[in-house]
Amino acid sequence: MLRLDGGERPEQALQATRMSRALVDALLPALRGGGLMLVAGPAGSGRSTTIATLLRHFAGSTRHIATIGTLPVEGATRIEGCVGAAAVRAALEQDPDVIALDGLDGREAAAAAAEAAESGHLVLAALDAPDAVSAIRRMRDWRVEPFRLASTIAAVLAQRLVQRLCAECRRPVQAQGSISALLGFDSGAIVFAPTGCESCNGTGFAGETGVFEAIVADGAIRRLINDGGDEAILARHAFLRAPNLGSAARALARGQISLFEHALAELAGTPHHRAWLMVHDAGPLGLKAIYDRAGMPPRLFQAFRAGVDTWRALQAEGGHMQGDLFRQRMLERFLSQRPDAPRDDLAYLLERLDAPLGAARRDVMDAANAA
Repeated sequence: MLRLDGGERPEQALQATRMSRALVDALLPALRGGGLMLVAGPAGSGRSTTIATLLRHFAGSTRHIATIGTLPVEGATRIEGCVGAAAVRAALEQDPDVIALDGLDGREAAAAAAEAAESGHLVLAALDAPDAVSAIRRMRDWRVEPFRLASTIAAVLAQRLVQRLCAECRRPVQAQGSISALLGFDSGAIVFAPTGCESCNGTGFAGETGVFEAIVADGAIRRLINDGGDEAILARHAFLRAPNLGSAARALARGQISLFEHALAELAGTPHHRAWLMVHDAGPLGLKAIYDRAGMPPRLFQAFRAGVDTWRALQAEGGHMQGDLFRQRMLERFLSQRPDAPRDDLAYLLERLDAPLGAARRDVMDAANAA
């Protein structure tokens, strides 16, 4: 049970979840004012525990906290007997400073949470989404007004739980093959693998650890959200200097998690914007690995590379635009440089890499699970 009237400092509590000190320092200012803070992740990833830990920031303060759902927060006003938007409205009747929800369940609840944040409350809400940018897309899908979302969003935290290697028996191995290239390791780089011993009951693992990424809203992020900016551009700006789930897992793969666990954190549930982000950052070997993992025809690989080069050039020119317009510009630029290239070939490549529920996503997930 979490108590708000004592115990460890909030910074220590957050770091105990395996957040980096830099991530903790980035999140704490968002807790000091009003606004909407989303905590995203798949079911079972520890979202409610993270929200309860974030609430430690208010230990010893006079701020009134109202909770909705099963959040274990002693000393808070618990809203019972209603759910969703009705629960948010009931919480507002208690005149709280902070409202914490263990889940948003649809359009009405999302709109109510955004309205509460707009009125000056700090709203912490869990959300079923694979990563931070997907959480923003989910709010868009629920038709939260772009201006309201842009003006109220304070931060979006996303997390995964992965198995932690047993420190007693983990063994160093060399990263090899297309998986290492896909995940950004040089061939021969030292990573670790499970073995199994008495300490871990032969499993090779000892508990779980968190992998985190966060988007902390700044002026550029707010403009992108308000203008309906493409998710790939949003992700590119958000993680230009901050780690995403993939790079956070990559750091852990140097000693705390296996390469396979890293693959799951990076690729399981890969949405279309993250596939494009991986393509943007990949070198020649990584591009070939991504292409092979998507199961696309070898005859189109050169067209794929040319298309990626065109896409990179468009991004380097700056600015942002919505997805359909961006893809149209990319097709026009590519075809102006490669007039002999069949238009259907590049359209096919774009569909395979950019469709959030397309075959490329399934191929990549299957490859990660089979690794």
